Amino acid sequence: MERAYFRNRTYADVLLLTFTAFIIRSVVFALIGSFAPLLLTLTFGGLIFLGVFTGRKWLQPLLKLWAIILILFGSMRYVIWTLVYFTGIDEVHILEQFTFMFNVFNVLSIGAGLYLLRKTNRILVYI
Repeated sequence: MERAYFRNRTYADVLLLTFTAFIIRSVVFALIGSFAPLLLTLTFGGLIFLGVFTGRKWLQPLLKLWAIILILFGSMRYVIWTLVYFTGIDEVHILEQFTFMFNVFNVLSIGAGLYLLRKTNRILVYI
């Protein structure tokens, strides 16, 4: 049975950290009644897990798709932040979403997505 290995431990760690962050956020959303983020995150995680242990060739495009989703997620949150800033919305529950941790999460999301996208071509070994 073929199996995929990551050549670089850092790549695997960044991938695991992004999934951990999104699972935590998804559980928070599930607690307030939105199960779609949790379903999406677990589906991607399950497919990547399956791809690694079965050595499927569709693993590399799936990892690239996850990296693109991370970049788009961080970018779209900055677009929403800009729209809120320029429209002058002053509701507290909306403004509380755009804190220091918001910026940290977005920068890390975009940075991790760029790292994963750049390294995906050279990272997998099929044995």
